[in-house]
Formats: sequence, C-alpha cells, structure tokens
Amino acid sequence: MSGLLEPRDVADVCDSERGRAEGLVRQFEDRFGAKPDFLVRAPGRVNLIGEHVDYCGFPVLPISIRQDVMIAGRKDPDTRDITITNSDDKFEEFSCPIRNIQFSEVKWYSYVLAGYQGIAERMNTLAPGLQVMVDGSVPMSAGLSSSSALVCASALLAALFLNDTSLSRERIAE
Repeated sequence: MSGLLEPRDVADVCDSERGRAEGLVRQFEDRFGAKPDFLVRAPGRVNLIGEHVDYCGFPVLPISIRQDVMIAGRKDPDTRDITITNSDDKFEEFSCPIRNIQFSEVKWYSYVLAGYQGIAERMNTLAPGLQVMVDGSVPMSAGLSSSSALVCASALLAALFLNDTSLSRERIAE
C-alpha cells in the first residue's frame, strides 16, 4: 500500500488495533481482489463542553476517543462507480456512478458519500471509480460522533484519492 497509514503504521497510533487494520486489509482483498491503495483512520469523539452548540458558533471542547473508523480504499480504473462496503455484513453494500451521487435517504453509506463529495466539490474534480471498505469501532447512536468519524475518514480518503494531500485538517473540516 502507498497510502497514509499501512497496517504497521496503525500500530503506532494504537497498538491494540493493529490486528483489526490487518483484518480490514485482508477483507478488502477478499472482496475486491486487490490490496487497498490507502488505509485511513478517524477517531470518535466526545464533547466535554458544548454539546449541540458548535453549529451555532459557540465554542466546544471535544476530545478524541480510542474507538475509531478505518477505511481501506483503492481507485478502480475499470469503472466510474463508487462501491462502498462494510467489514460487518449487517450493513448493506452500495454502488453508484461517481458522477451521480444522490442523497434520497440517509443510510450508513451516505456519510461516506458526503465526505467524498465534499472534498470532490471543494477541489472541483472527481476520481475514477473507487472501491471502499469501512470498519468502525465507534458505537452507533451513543453520542460519540460515529457519523462524524465516518465523514472525516471518507474526506481524508477522498483528499488522498484526488491527489491533493496538501489539504489542511482545517480545510477538510470545512
């Protein structure tokens, strides 16, 4: 892999998650028949102060937690589709043309699409086809920002795919 985090690098971030990262890479290979180009990670978070006031412009004091979202991905030169799957079979796989992303209803993969589309629009470019596999350890609906972690990891992956890794964390957050 040539991306931001390889499985051995994830061990530097959180040693206990190394096996999970390696497992995600294996699952990705089993599903897509090739190794991912990138493996990215975004932690969940909890707001110590300021829950639900950040979108009104008030300050918050969030801290990251150990639970995270990891995404393995690669460009798919054979298609113009984005295919999103999850390491957990209870989440349905999704695929659509990359030039026709629509949000008719909110599903788990909508957060991946939102992160990708936000960066693609900001950079005014589109990737060729993409293959994406998500693995998350942030509990859903627990107030630990699982959806935000998913959007952030997807945005980071999109920035890498679109060949502009110079985006600052602040620009990605925008």
